[in-house]
Amino acid sequence: SNIFMISLKQYLTENKRQGGKCLFVGKGPSAKYANKYRDFGDVCVINEASAVVKGEIDYAIVADVERLEGMRSDWDRIKVFFVPDKLIKDSKWFSPSIPIESVKGFPLDRAVIFPSNPVNFYFPYLRFPHLLNDSKFLINYRFEQKRLLSFHTASIGFHILAMLGYRNFYILGNDGGIGYAEGVPYPKKNEIDVKTKNRDKKRRILEDVIS
Repeated sequence: SNIFMISLKQYLTENKRQGGKCLFVGKGPSAKYANKYRDFGDVCVINEASAVVKGEIDYAIVADVERLEGMRSDWDRIKVFFVPDKLIKDSKWFSPSIPIESVKGFPLDRAVIFPSNPVNFYFPYLRFPHLLNDSKFLINYRFEQKRLLSFHTASIGFHILAMLGYRNFYILGNDGGIGYAEGVPYPKKNEIDVKTKNRDKKRRILEDVIS
C-alpha cells in the first residue's frame, strides 16, 4: 500500500470524537439548501454533492471511479476522502477494479482507505431481514462489527461517521431517488435512471444505519 495512505482502522483510532455534529449532503434536490446549514457542524458530501457545497468540505465519501472523476474540480476543497482501496467501475460493486493510486492526480495524502473486497462488508439485510427491528441486534452489528455495514456509498459514510463519534446529523440530498439537485453533474445516459429509479430500499438502509 502507498505510504501516504492511512487505513480506516488507523484513522478511526487517531480521530475519535465525542458526540460531533455533521451536515451530511447527498445529491438529491434538497441538497440545494446545504449552504444555509453549513454552520450546523462538520460537512460531509456523497460523491458530486461537492458541486453544490461552497467552501471547504471536511469529508467526502466516494466509491466509484466515475463519481470521483466527476468531482475532480472540487478535490482541492476536500480535507479527507473516504475511499476503497479499489474503486468500482460501472456500478459493479462485487468486482472493484480500479486501484485508488492509479487515479491520475488524486491526493493520496488526504485519502482514508477501507477494503473494497465484499468480505469486508456486512449484509444483515440479505441474511437476517426479520432482525432489522431488533434493536439489540442492530446495536451489536453496528458498533461491534469490524466490517462496514452495507455497501451503499451513503450508508458507508454514515457508518464511518458514527464510528468516528458523530451523533447529530443534519441530512440533505438523500431524497429517495427523485432526481438530482440543480448544479450536480451526472452523465446524460443516467438521466432517465435518476428520474425514475426507485431508491426506497437504499433509503430504508440509510434510515436503519442512522436510527
